[in-house]
Amino acid sequence: MHDPAEETATLFGHVGGRFQKAINRVGAVEHDICLAGQRLRLEFAGLALVDRILPALSHRLVDPQTNDGEADLRISIWDGASTGIGAPTMPWTLDRFSSRREVTGANSSDYCVAYDLYCGILSIVSRRERRAYWWISDSRKLPAYEDAAPLREILQAWFTWRGGILIHAAAVGTDAGSVVLVGRGGVGKTTTALACVSANLRLLGEDYCLMTGFEEGALPRVHSLFSSAKLTDHSLGMLRHLEPFVVNADRRQADEKFLLMLHPGVPTQSEAALKAIILPRRVAGGRMSLAPASAKEALMALAPSTILQLSGMAQDALHKMKRAVESVPAYRLEPGSRPQDVACTFRKLIADAP
Repeated sequence: MHDPAEETATLFGHVGGRFQKAINRVGAVEHDICLAGQRLRLEFAGLALVDRILPALSHRLVDPQTNDGEADLRISIWDGASTGIGAPTMPWTLDRFSSRREVTGANSSDYCVAYDLYCGILSIVSRRERRAYWWISDSRKLPAYEDAAPLREILQAWFTWRGGILIHAAAVGTDAGSVVLVGRGGVGKTTTALACVSANLRLLGEDYCLMTGFEEGALPRVHSLFSSAKLTDHSLGMLRHLEPFVVNADRRQADEKFLLMLHPGVPTQSEAALKAIILPRRVAGGRMSLAPASAKEALMALAPSTILQLSGMAQDALHKMKRAVESVPAYRLEPGSRPQDVACTFRKLIADAP
């Protein structure tokens, strides 16, 4: 019987060898980013993926003059089409792969691997080696949702190992704190968050955020990962001032959302303490209303979509989310028709929180 951990370790070595061949052929381009105090070095083989991966992370770029510092994690990125170097053969049978990018039995305390059967994306990261690899067969096959939240599985694994969690949520805030908006898709998280940014709050994320600070006695903190947004036709119609940030108008499929790259035009907040959890509900027009919600309601709004969208480590994630919703108050929100009222309410929640 094959040892699953040994299979993944062997694959990791083979993938590293393929990446080396790729940079030998087309050269390497490096950019450093800083997320939650971790310096991550993105090493691209060639240029094909730089303009697809980097824009959503550009608000966290480190000054190139300081790129000679040691990285906490190196992420090596390439595609097969532009380099002529494919990924190695997977050591697993097809029944081990799931639609959630998981490979049954492939992960361990040191390795995490994910594979997207739909568009052919391989992600593999080693905790001990502090090294990750990301490969796609052809950069032209990269879907817009990957442009919006690149390297997600690698970031999830790395920060989970460091005590954090990636959550499916929007968040806005100031230096004094942040509020997190949670719920299933379509409840108005993105529209509400972006409308608040237009009213002088700063954006931490519209779809995914990183949360840390789950140690005993600590208060959770929310960290920005991506400076991107995805909007439906209706939502973009409500936020016309954001139209200049749309980057996929000429290549958007009929069922695809508009993709916006918000940096540097939209103000972002790198991190802030968690002060409240908001459960928005889409209601047409009317006045804004805010009512207390229970920790159980907040957990039920946050947990299902987070666990569904982020592969692996579900039990650990659920435990951390439970701690988060029990640490701060939660509220049900009907945004109404005046975004400035919501932004003012959020600023007051942050200012009044202990």
